[in-house]
Amino acid sequence: AVTATVAVFAMLVAALAWAAVSQSRAERAQAEAEQRFADVRALSNTMMFEVYDALAEVPGSTRARALLARSSITYLERLASSPGAPRDVRLEVGEGWLRLSQVTGGSSGESLGLAEDASGFAGRALKVLEALHREQPDDDVARVALGRALAILALDSLYSQGDSDTGFARATRAVALLEQAPPADARGAAALANAYRALGDAHGWRNELKQAGEVYARGLQAISTMPAALRESSEVRTAQPPLVRQLGDVYRFTGQPERALERMQEAVALNEALANEAAPPDRSRTHRNLVIALWNLADMNRSLGRWKDGLDQAERGLAISRQEADRNPDDSGWTEMISLTQRALAGLYSGSGAHASAVRSADEVISALRRLRRISGANMGADLALAVGWKEVADAYQAADQSSTACSGLAEAHALLAGYEASGKLSEYDRANNLVPLAKMLKSC
Repeated sequence: AVTATVAVFAMLVAALAWAAVSQSRAERAQAEAEQRFADVRALSNTMMFEVYDALAEVPGSTRARALLARSSITYLERLASSPGAPRDVRLEVGEGWLRLSQVTGGSSGESLGLAEDASGFAGRALKVLEALHREQPDDDVARVALGRALAILALDSLYSQGDSDTGFARATRAVALLEQAPPADARGAAALANAYRALGDAHGWRNELKQAGEVYARGLQAISTMPAALRESSEVRTAQPPLVRQLGDVYRFTGQPERALERMQEAVALNEALANEAAPPDRSRTHRNLVIALWNLADMNRSLGRWKDGLDQAERGLAISRQEADRNPDDSGWTEMISLTQRALAGLYSGSGAHASAVRSADEVISALRRLRRISGANMGADLALAVGWKEVADAYQAADQSSTACSGLAEAHALLAGYEASGKLSEYDRANNLVPLAKMLKSC
């Protein structure tokens, strides 16, 4: 009996020893798996966020940033699909898809101009962030991440896709999400300001100028009541000038020219202050905002017959755009900025009697818009931009006795917009402010 007991005891000891060894091996394997997860996550984050942001300061890096984002998101997605993947990894995946959409074809910063590809990446970003917010509705980090993405993508819907309904829906939801609680940091504060800008722009696309002005004013009021640390952060100071500029535009088109000029001049000054810093925040976005503000003010001065002031502002904007385009030729956004400033110059040169210069500017407007249309795959946003471009430079051709060029361009523009009107895709804004005026202009041909 004693022998049997000893044998059983020995077997128990051996079993326990084996269990302990197995447990040790399992724990070691688990630790190694967790370390590999952490290592891959750290590497992916370094590429997607740190290196990606550092490359923004390197001339000619747009295509490299897109490749880097595409490679990084592959690894992040694998991590996010792991059982029990933490919330932060899923947030990083959503942010990764958002970054990839922006550098591929976003409307607000450096991009390759591939709007349709960007739209697909944007959808994947929203899918990740929507699911996370749905699962954790009380998580402020997830709420702000989704609101921020919706605000950015609302602007893309408007300006890259020409889709005012989706833009309005996204902007409305972004504001609703971000207004739920005061912003906790500069990123959230800038997201809120950007959401107000997107919603105001969306109202503008619906020809609702009164509502647009009210939203821009709400955004500026929100910024003014933020704690100084948030209000004075580079993120919020970058987000503020577009609200000021767009409010000026509302004043312009509601018959308040002096108030419009005041706001537009303020927008230029705010952007210049940012651009002139030793290390401007988000260089590409800062310079782009400055060019748009200069174009806006130049066009306002054109409408008032202030030719010299307008020419000075538009020529400054064009010089910045050419410099940035040379610095980063893959960034299609600078082709757009060249088109924008040349559009103002065509009207300013024509109004001041410099017709040969006006035609040269008009030619470059159309050439740039055709190039952007080719890059984008002739999507609705690019078609609308080309149509509006023809509408705005036609008078310069007419004044230079090039009526055939003007009329063929107007006919092309009208056909583009009429096609979208027939399919029910044209916004009320574009119908009232572009399609109807084009039809009237064509009657003189």
